[in-house]
Amino acid sequence: MGGQRRPAVAAGLVAAGLAAACFVAARVVAPAAEPQQTVALSTVRASAPSAHQNQPDIVLITLDDVGSNDLWDSTDLPESVAPNIRSVAASGVRLTNYYGQAFCSPARAALLSGKFTHRTGFSRFESQGIELDAYSNWSVPLGAPLLPEALKARGYATHGIGKWNIGHCNELLMPWARGFESFAGYFTSGVNYLTHETKNFSRADGSQTQWRDLMTARKGEGVRNGSRYFGTHTTPLFTQFALDVLDDRDDRPLHLWLAYHAMHGNNGCDQVDSGLAPGEADAFLNESRIVQLSLSRRRFAAGLRAVDKGVGLVRERLLNSDRDYVLVVHSDNGASACSTDCAGSNAPLRGYKFTDFDGGTRVPCAVESSLLPAGRRGAAYGGLVHHVDWLQTFVSLAGGANLRDEDPTYDSLDVWSHVTGAGGGASRDTVVFSLSAKHLSLRRGDYKLLVRSLNASWIADGVDPINWLEHHNGSMCPRDVEASFLFHAPSDPEERHNLFYDAAYADRVDEMTAFWRATYAAEYYVPSTPHLDYVAESPPASAAFDRNGGYVTHWGCGPLDYYAKANVSAVPNATGP
Repeated sequence: MGGQRRPAVAAGLVAAGLAAACFVAARVVAPAAEPQQTVALSTVRASAPSAHQNQPDIVLITLDDVGSNDLWDSTDLPESVAPNIRSVAASGVRLTNYYGQAFCSPARAALLSGKFTHRTGFSRFESQGIELDAYSNWSVPLGAPLLPEALKARGYATHGIGKWNIGHCNELLMPWARGFESFAGYFTSGVNYLTHETKNFSRADGSQTQWRDLMTARKGEGVRNGSRYFGTHTTPLFTQFALDVLDDRDDRPLHLWLAYHAMHGNNGCDQVDSGLAPGEADAFLNESRIVQLSLSRRRFAAGLRAVDKGVGLVRERLLNSDRDYVLVVHSDNGASACSTDCAGSNAPLRGYKFTDFDGGTRVPCAVESSLLPAGRRGAAYGGLVHHVDWLQTFVSLAGGANLRDEDPTYDSLDVWSHVTGAGGGASRDTVVFSLSAKHLSLRRGDYKLLVRSLNASWIADGVDPINWLEHHNGSMCPRDVEASFLFHAPSDPEERHNLFYDAAYADRVDEMTAFWRATYAAEYYVPSTPHLDYVAESPPASAAFDRNGGYVTHWGCGPLDYYAKANVSAVPNATGP
């Protein structure tokens, strides 16, 4: 791989005996034995060995619902919560102006496709969903090759672990059919951390059920449901899957996407089920700064501690290898500050997950690599970067050309020269977070324009959402109140001064609105098959889930013609902005 062997990791980075302690998974009593589905894994196959010996291993760790105030910049969580992730930032480069999306599915769609969500059907639709669950019938169009497909074409071994959440209704849309040689994880927005149960869904007969959601497609095993992992907490489980991949590397360069379930607000996220060693949880929760936190914040801290241990183990494997590597740790969207399970924090930013304010979209991100110059370790890059940019960045590191030369619909930019401090690469000026005929969330230059966006306020760190909601009557958590805003981002990072109605900024609003109209007319993607959920897809989906032992899987939704093109030039039956 061309990299120099680096010194072994100091024992203090990952506590002695951690592997044994962290992965003693919590167990619960399983229900009656369920049928196990095993099918041939015809779509998972290895590529030929790479001809490029200087391609780094690329590990992308995506955290779920971790906010800007939850890691190295946290004002309320002690350093003991995430020491390994802090080490990534201290030894690497922090991206201080990094953005994701406001929702889980759009965040992953942008991350894996390298395209803003309005190009792939994951932008805000009128009366159509953008967040996938068990019965959802849409995905990123098949005409948009995903990140693992792009790296696999360049000789990489590709492995996906954790939360997929961009479409599973047809076998052609499953992760092992879209570039990953192996996959172990789940498909919906969130599951119980231990039982892997989804939220309540209706069967075809109208009865209610909780499906389970965990599937594996691993070498030598075929595609199987996750019943054998029932009762295992997803954090140590996904970490162990990642370590298996790292320990079984062949001569090809490796791409690993580790998309943790945590810290999504589901039952079991807290310290009781987090995989911490016996006695370790009590000692951790008795730390003075932890004791002072609200209940939901303490749960978040304990769960994040377990994730951090997993990150530490993955990082240890990379540091102790003689192969060059690139490690990216980031969050998908802002924290769910209103969660009563595990409350993250975006303070002092405005908003939270599900809103397009910076509290919902501006997220922590750090890059560590054996390729970084010594002078860049511990540095920061303040330029605008978005999820979409990893596709081109990783392809370039793999020796690939500019994707936009072949397909101008890619929005991805190579940001590696900015990470390393070399400069000279293209700088991002525009981020289209969400765009439809009636709604807009746009960052363009120094300004951010929100049109008919759900309003939100500021949530202080350390506040218990349960008591806080009772005291404030829920006035700051999601409400169906739309408003329009214009902010000058550099001077107003907390988005407190709305310039939308200020006559002095009318020309700025007009310019950004003109961009909106032009972009909508040229790029907005509308599938010929409507986004359906629950009732319409319930009968065939329920039957397929039953055949799969009660686990979510594909059911043959169709027709798939609307997946064939990533973009359309005409927008049928729609009125523009």
